[in-house]
Amino acid sequence: MITLFSGGLDSTYLLLRLREMGFSDVHALSVDIGELETQEEKQRIAVRLGATLHVSHQQDVFAAEFVAPAIKAQAVYLGLHPVSSTLSRPLIARTAVDLAHGLGAQCIIHTANRSQNTLRRLNGTLELLGFDGNYGSPYDLQPVSRVAKTSELAAAGITFASDRSLSGDSNLWCREFESGALDDPEAHSIPETIYRWSTTSPDLRDRDEHLSITVEEGIPTAIDGLAMNLVELGTTSTPESDA
Repeated sequence: MITLFSGGLDSTYLLLRLREMGFSDVHALSVDIGELETQEEKQRIAVRLGATLHVSHQQDVFAAEFVAPAIKAQAVYLGLHPVSSTLSRPLIARTAVDLAHGLGAQCIIHTANRSQNTLRRLNGTLELLGFDGNYGSPYDLQPVSRVAKTSELAAAGITFASDRSLSGDSNLWCREFESGALDDPEAHSIPETIYRWSTTSPDLRDRDEHLSITVEEGIPTAIDGLAMNLVELGTTSTPESDA
């Protein structure tokens, strides 16, 4: 059995449930496309919950086959913001199918529920790829609250997720968040703690600084004259961008 494993609350909880249900041959797949969680953290969780971790490094493929075409097409969602985490779903599903074929696995599962577009994107890709085993999410019809997941993980001695009220999705192209305080339509506020690539610090507002981006054939290729490929552009940080 293969599970899609990001190292976050949802995928960690799934490993816990599988262990409690008696599954012993579980392979947790982490597709490295520039997410924030470290591989060391993922390995620690997988070992603790009796799963075998597989890390597939796909940053170059993600940048070349998914991000670059989206930039050239100026692909936006609902006409509001660039298509971002959506781009990763076909690649993640394709990587899972390749691993399943290599291991002879007959089941691929993930943690999306019916309210999330990810459910349809992953399942749709697996279907289009012709995966002939079982696939889907155990939370399709019965999603489990983040509070319940956190509580059960804490009872099992896994407390790393106890302060994760938000659900995040990150790669070298974007960072997105949902749940927690963001679900309150009246709040109109975003916790400062989630910012990593930008800052609202008033100390920066009066700076008169300019950044030069070189674009060739629709793709950015350099910053201030320093040549970079898309992976480097997506993973290079400065003290300000880490704020």
